[in-house]
Amino acid sequence: LRLWDLHTQHCVQTCASPAGELWSVDMDESAGRLLTGGAGGELLLWTIAKAEVAGSAGGESGAADGATEEATPVGVDPLWMAAHATLRGSIATTSSAKVAQISCSADGGIVGVLYGD
Repeated sequence: LRLWDLHTQHCVQTCASPAGELWSVDMDESAGRLLTGGAGGELLLWTIAKAEVAGSAGGESGAADGATEEATPVGVDPLWMAAHATLRGSIATTSSAKVAQISCSADGGIVGVLYGD
């Protein structure tokens, strides 16, 4: 999973899925939630919050994943605020097929899942 800041056109974070593959994503921006679907029926719930993105003089990311919720290290200037994902947990499913498509209702109370082979 890669999060991009479209204003700066930079990747601000890369997250790995425990199953290794992500096939679908849906976001409820107003609630700050992201749901991803992957191999083996894996559904993961993430929270999205603004975080300071640090960079060095060369423009490279100062943190391993490109964003940090902690204070910017001494000698590294914050460049901008961008979305940052934090894995909160998984949702158990009965299928072992990959999650081809997911969709959350507007209020976030219902999730539709389409499995593929």
